[in-house]
Amino acid sequence: MVANRPAAYAQLMGPTGGSGADGEYNQASDSPFFEIDFSTGYFHLEDFEDGFDVPGVTADNGGVVSVIFGPGLHDSVDADDGVVDGSGLDGENWFYIGGATGITWTFDPTLLLALPTHAGLVWTDGAGDIIFEAFDAAGTSLGTVVGQHSCCGFDGATAEDRFYGVIEPAGISAIKISSNGGGIEIDHLQYGRMDVSNVAIETPGRDGASTAAPILFENYPEPFQGLTTLTFSVPNNTPVRVEVVNVLGQIVQVPYDQWANPGTTAVQIDLSGLRSGIYLYRMVTPSGIVGRQMIHTK
Repeated sequence: MVANRPAAYAQLMGPTGGSGADGEYNQASDSPFFEIDFSTGYFHLEDFEDGFDVPGVTADNGGVVSVIFGPGLHDSVDADDGVVDGSGLDGENWFYIGGATGITWTFDPTLLLALPTHAGLVWTDGAGDIIFEAFDAAGTSLGTVVGQHSCCGFDGATAEDRFYGVIEPAGISAIKISSNGGGIEIDHLQYGRMDVSNVAIETPGRDGASTAAPILFENYPEPFQGLTTLTFSVPNNTPVRVEVVNVLGQIVQVPYDQWANPGTTAVQIDLSGLRSGIYLYRMVTPSGIVGRQMIHTK
């Protein structure tokens, strides 16, 4: 159930499961972020198996389970112990006794160089209602997601493991997880930044001098409802592919895929059948990739 979502273009996610026998999240590939291309930014998934010491990320409460409870009381993601067997008893995770207070994970843009655009975690144990909240770059709440899937006891059970996350292209300063039913355990804290910028691309000519670069211009109108037009310019006859990508990194449209003549070409994009939000559009040529962002409203 999703509630209280004041940010028009942030996407709150969860609770989502995965490949486990009971539909639970049980390995890293179950993450909604797993197939996103973060090569222009960064991505980190923390499983706590070697403790926790990640510059730029801090938790205000709790600690690694083995430090607080000792061996044998863990409730980690199933695959973290090396075997997918329906038990998270032998893996590490993060625990805090005060579920109502919760755990807030804060991202430091100074140490990370830039705030993440994607962030999430996996709830592995606790009771009652589960509340996930995210905050934008200014510290303002992006809204909350509430889940009711606690079950199965407190030691090693995996059937209740579910992912909660947020995507906010303008940056995420913190995420918080809490509950109204006692202590909480989480695992697979994950965060990343997907950058798209209109970076100049130059290719060397035969004499060693650089040739003119392909240029991708801003779409118009911007923001737009349904239809918008982008233009690009290439210096010579070359294959060009234009892709529209959502914030999950999925290609949702390919409005142009052919050889382009030298000069400027206009391409119309129709997103009238898609949800409002921030999308990326990118031009792929033999010289490289150039991209920008656009905002679709309804």
